[in-house]
Parts: sequence; C-alpha cells; structure tokens
Amino acid sequence: MSTCKNTLLAVVCFLSLQFTDNLFGTVYYVSKSGNDAFSGFAAQNKTTPKQTIAAGIRCLSAGDTLYIREGIYNEAINEYRIKFPGGSSWQKAVTIAGYPGEKIIIQPRTGESEVLRLMGSSGGTCYVVFDNLILDGINITSNIVKITYTGTNPNNTAHHIRIQNCELKHAKTNGIFVDAESDHNEFINLKIHDNGTSDFDHGMYITGSNNLIEKCEIYRNAGWGIHIYTEHKPARANYNIVRRNNIHNNARAGNRGFGIIVSSGTENTVYNNLIWSNNGGIQIDYHAVNASIYNNTIWSNNNGKTHESGIKAGAGSINARIVNNISWDHKAGNIFNAGINTYLSNNLTDKSPLFLNSSTLDFRLQKESPAINAGKNLFPLITDDYNGIRRPQDSAYDIGAFEYRTRK
Repeated sequence: MSTCKNTLLAVVCFLSLQFTDNLFGTVYYVSKSGNDAFSGFAAQNKTTPKQTIAAGIRCLSAGDTLYIREGIYNEAINEYRIKFPGGSSWQKAVTIAGYPGEKIIIQPRTGESEVLRLMGSSGGTCYVVFDNLILDGINITSNIVKITYTGTNPNNTAHHIRIQNCELKHAKTNGIFVDAESDHNEFINLKIHDNGTSDFDHGMYITGSNNLIEKCEIYRNAGWGIHIYTEHKPARANYNIVRRNNIHNNARAGNRGFGIIVSSGTENTVYNNLIWSNNGGIQIDYHAVNASIYNNTIWSNNNGKTHESGIKAGAGSINARIVNNISWDHKAGNIFNAGINTYLSNNLTDKSPLFLNSSTLDFRLQKESPAINAGKNLFPLITDDYNGIRRPQDSAYDIGAFEYRTRK
C-alpha cells in the first residue's frame, strides 16, 4: 500500500510540475560563457546557455522567462534588430531578468542610441517585464529606455511594459522616454540617476497616458526628475500615477528642474512622494486639467542658479486639487498659485513641520508636529503613506508623505 501511495504521489508531483511549466512558460538562460550555437532547447539548461541577450530573446514566446547570468553585456536591446516577443497579459508576460543574486550590467558599445528600445510591430509589443538589471548608457547617444512606435503608424506602439528593480544611469538625454501613443507602462522600484547633459534632459520624460511610477529613487538628473508633458496632439498625457517616490538633487545642469511636473493632460495624480533639493518641488502647468497633488513632503528645493516654489500651480493649471502637502524651506516660497479654480486645502506651508531630523533626511514627524491629525480625509483615494502605513493612525489624516505612529 505504501508503495502505491508513493507512486501516486510521484505521478501527482510530475503532473503538477508539467502544469506549472505550461502555465508560466519556459525558462531560458544567457551567460557570458555560453554559446549562441546551442539550440533553444539546450538553452533551457543552465549549463548550456546562449551567449548573447539577442539570441536568448529569439527563443521567447508569451509566458517565457529569460535569465541573464552575471557579467557585462556590450549589446543593446533594440527592436530595429531584434523581433521582440510579446506577452498576452501580465499573467502571460515575457520576462527578461537578471539571475537572482547576480549583477548584470547591460552597457552597449559606442554608437548605439539606446540601451533598451521597444517600438512595437503590428499591434505593438506588449506585456514585457524587465527585472533586476543595470542599464548603463555611458556609451550611448540618447535615452537609456525608449518606448515608442514603429514607422509612422502610432498603432504599432509598444505598451504594457514593466521595468522593475533596475538601475538606469549615464544617458546622454533621458533615463526613460515614453512616447505619446504608449500607455499602461509600469516603472517600479528603480534607481534613475546621472542622466542628461542639459535641462531638457530628465530622469523620466512621460508623454503617454495611464503609466505608473512607484517606489523609484530619481536623482542627479540634468533637468526635471519626472517630466509629464507632451506636444503631440491630439494625444495627451492623461491618468498617470506618481506615488511613493524619492526625488532629489535634480536640476544638475544648473538651471531648471522641478522634482515633478504634471502638464498637457487630465487627471494625473501625484501622492506620497518625497521631493527635496531640486530646483523646485511640484509644478502644475501647461494645460494640466484636474491634477491631484496629495500628501507629498516637499522640502528645500533650492538647487540651481534660480529658484522655484515648493508647489507651483501656473497659469496653465486648471482645476488642480492640492491637499495635505508639506512644503517647507523654499527660497522662492513654499506655494505659488496662479492656476484657474485651484482647490487648496490642509497644506502645511506657514510653519515648521518638525521633521524627525531633516539634516539626516528623516522626514518622518516628531510627536509635536503640527502636521499630525491636521489633514483632510482622502479615503478611498489615499489609504496609506510612503511606507505603506495605514491612514489614518489616529483621529484624522496627517499632512505629508508620512503618517505618524507612536514609536516603541
């Protein structure tokens, strides 16, 4: 009886493994010690991997994963040269990832335009995930990442691209550029830094809609940290979400560079961000309609030759909602409003917020802070803080990115 049970268990385990493989796709490997002459079947084994990322990508179909082993890869991932496979949903996405626990640097040779260029084909490349990679643009001529379209047909646009747990650095222009026709992309837990040569170059330049920027650190870029703006008509930069990011020390070129600008679209939402030591904090302007700016901590944005406000609603801002923000220690003023029908409520701009220790960049609140229990209830729009702590912790929402709770 015991033998029968063991046999049955083995069969069940085998079938489970087969089902899991079919559900989540096939895993392939690339290594500096590999060989592109190995077949796709052989590349499913760690001991017989492909040698180049391009060769590995050519093995992939919806739901598959390509693991890149440790090393420096002097190649670009560019749809001009590689027909890129797309997924069919986030559950059946194509994933290109650094092998867990290893350091993978993609650093193209001199003359390449981007490190990663996705531009779609018929119907567009979509549902592709990039994870655990260092994208180094020290030798390129343009952006680290460009998500755009093929030829003159904007329907052939890459979309639903997720880049997570990656570092993007040393671009000549932008860290990430998203074209106006590309949408529903996600940028999560990235370090984007030291990109650009002029104040027209930004950490992220978003001209499309329905994009998510979350838990990123964006710093030492030449112009703005996050630049949401488009001149492409009738396309607009709508419904983008920027939350729980740490944006600092931008405007490196020495002139302009807010931490964030929202413009050229409707219903863009910015909340639970830390924004400090840029040329200005948050800018709403240039036909920004119904922008929502909630529960941000904006401090000492005084970089550059000239200075801007902590929060600036320009004349091109329409129906902005600016609520529960801390804006403090700005040479050009903590808040400036020239917008049309701006709603301002429960912002702390006229007295010290009593941070725990701003000299060490600890923007949590002291127990005596006037920001505690002084915010407006924003449920169900805002339910937690920068660290994921539930709001409210007491009788009312706190102002700023951090919700105070008793420290034990």
